[in-house]
This record gives sequence, C-alpha cells and structure tokens, in this order.
Amino acid sequence: MFDIKQSLAHKQNLHLSLKLWLPILQAGGDELEKTVEQICMENPYIDMMASKVVATSLSVGDKKAKKNLQQKTKNRLDNDAFVLDRDDSFYLTVEKQIDSHIFPTEFSKKIAFEILQNINEDGFFDGNIHEIAAKCSTTSEKVENIRQRFRMLEPSGVGAMDFKESFLFQLDNLEIDNELYELSCEMVLHFDELDKFTSREYFKEALKIIGGLKTQPALEYFEDSHCIAPDVTIAFNGKGLDVRVDNFFGFDLSVVEAPKSGEFSKEKYKEAKEISGLIALRKTTLHNIAKVIAEKQFKFFCGGSMTPLKMQEVADMLGFNQSTISRAVSNKYIACDRGVFAMKDFFSSSLGIEVAPFEIKEFIKKCIETEERGHPISDEEMQIVIQKKFGLHIVRRTITKYRDEIGFASSKERKKYYRLCA
Repeated sequence: MFDIKQSLAHKQNLHLSLKLWLPILQAGGDELEKTVEQICMENPYIDMMASKVVATSLSVGDKKAKKNLQQKTKNRLDNDAFVLDRDDSFYLTVEKQIDSHIFPTEFSKKIAFEILQNINEDGFFDGNIHEIAAKCSTTSEKVENIRQRFRMLEPSGVGAMDFKESFLFQLDNLEIDNELYELSCEMVLHFDELDKFTSREYFKEALKIIGGLKTQPALEYFEDSHCIAPDVTIAFNGKGLDVRVDNFFGFDLSVVEAPKSGEFSKEKYKEAKEISGLIALRKTTLHNIAKVIAEKQFKFFCGGSMTPLKMQEVADMLGFNQSTISRAVSNKYIACDRGVFAMKDFFSSSLGIEVAPFEIKEFIKKCIETEERGHPISDEEMQIVIQKKFGLHIVRRTITKYRDEIGFASSKERKKYYRLCA
C-alpha cells in the first residue's frame, strides 16, 4: 500500500548525539517542547519566542555567549536532587506550595520534595518512609511528620497513603462543626462498618459529606487526560489511508547566521543545527512507523480487529533496531475514526503474544463496566477470564497495570464506591 523509504542519507549526514537524540525521539509532543526548553536553557544560541524556537547565532565570542548562558540559568536550583522530573500541572502545583511557611527550613523542604517524588498520579504517597529517611539521613518519624503536613496542601488529600487517610486530610480542610467532623472521621476509619452509625445524629449529613470527597486527590488534574493531543492522524482520504504527523506542539526550529568567533559559540551553533536536524528526523521516523502501522493494521482502521504486529518486524522494514522503534512509539498517540490510541497498543511484541494490548484493555473495560456491584471482579479473577478468552497467560501485575491505564480502581475500592453510591 505504501512505498516506505527511510531517508538514510539524511540520517547518516547527521552526527547524532545520543544525549540529544534519545530524549527527542522518545518525548511525546507535549514533552518535546519541555525538552527543547531545557536545551534552550543550556544553549545561548537558541531562543523560544512567539511560539517558535529560533536558533540564533550572533557575531559574539565565548565571553558574551557564556554570560548569556549564565543569565538564563541563574534561577536553576544548585541541588539536582530538588529538580522534579515530572513537571505537569499537578506536580508543579504541589511543588510551589513546598516553598512556603509550611516547610520553613531547607531540610524540611528537602524531605518534602523527596515525598513528592513518591506521589503517584492519583495523588497518593506510594513510597517507603524508611528509605526516604535513610536517603535524607534522618529518622522515619521526622519523615512521617513532614508527610503529615501535606494535609495542608492543595489539592486536598494529596500525600495520603490511601483513600481513607485522604478522606481524613480532606475533612481537615472543611469548615464543619466539631460533632459532624468527628462523626465523619469515625465513619471513614470504619468504612466497612457504616451500618453501626445509622442511628447516630448527623449520620445522613456525614454520609453526604463523605460522598462528596475525592477518592483520588489528583483526579481534577488528570480527569481530562483521555483528551490527548495525538502525534499522528490516520484517516481515509477517499482512496485509502492518509497518514499525517501533527505538529501540534506549536514551534519550529530554525538556525540562522553562523558564529564568527569563539570555540564555545561554534560548538553551540553546531549543536543548534544538530537539534534542528534531529527534530526533523523524529518527524520522518514517526511518519514512516505510522505508515507501516496503517498498512499492517488496515483491517482495524476499517472497523475490524488488530493484526499481530511485532516491533522487530517494523524495525526490519525501516532499517532500525527494535529498541529505536520502542523509543519512537513511547508516549505517542494515533488519532483515527475509532478514537485515540497509544502507538504501542498496535504492537503485540510487548507481551510476546499474538494479541495486542489494546484488545486486552478493551476486554478488561467491558468486564468492569458489566460487573456485579456486589461482587466486583478482582484482578486475579480477570486473569483467569482472560486466559480462557484469549488462550494466553498474563501475570496479575500486567492486569493491574492495564486496569490502571484505562482508569479503573481496584475491585476493593470499586466495591466501597458502589456501597457509598447505593
């Protein structure tokens, strides 16, 4: 269907730097801008202005160039341990609050940042208090004391170890009278025994308050995460499938005017040209991989089932290593008439089986949506059902991973939620 030819000459002419190439290749569209922004901070000849990245090269020597670089980076933290890898809105919101009177000393801030590094996307702390204590050369009691201060942060409930503690954190921030507050806390602590509170005064009011609490502290930051801006669009054009790489991240990279003096300037100018070429190569690589997917998964795009497709097969067709294909499809999404899908879901190689992860996820979704509320299906039960349905064995942790990725809580949490909503 497609005449797929990778521009090897273009690729070979670039003196690829793995330090630059791998982050650019692996980054999703939203992450690419952040990656380039970081590069801009380290290269005085690259500036991001008016939604565009312009690699500029002024006729200046090393002295002025280095001064420009120092000016750009003067606000960066000296201690790399304090730099968070995850800088989306949720983590930034919490990070900004750590730099406040709630954590008055540099040491308390350091511990708070370590705790933040161990908070998952649901807003729960899933790290190890003892390991953080050892890393910060302090006691577990001190770390726990700092974690408890997270009850004063937004979003309310962040940093809790589970939904019960998160509810308690949230209740602390509500302006309700003491009797109602104490009853609500008791009901949360004995969530499996709510029946014994029915005769208590304010029971209905407390139940209503608990029902309004967030089961996931960070839900508001990720509830629209399914509305992902796709990296690639595959659509029918009247004759066949049209493949387009979407440049939605809103910037272009251009390199202008070579430097006239200074080894530092020449080195940074060369880096700017290389970055421009690497971003162009990233787009070409994504386009060619997407064309293979469109060809091999043609039935799926027509409304049918997916065809088994291994990453090694695509790597052989395009002249890459399998690891390059794996990095290229990581964090990337394809939009088509059937919705938006992760590129990796079009491959079966990740499981070593002839069923695409997408089909497994869809099956899990249907099972949960049709489950009995009195007996939600557990991951262990799901494992058995999938084995019978598809004739394959998947370990339980993979089922848990897929369930989390499609946005469903565990069977125990779903059962408690169903009971609360009854």
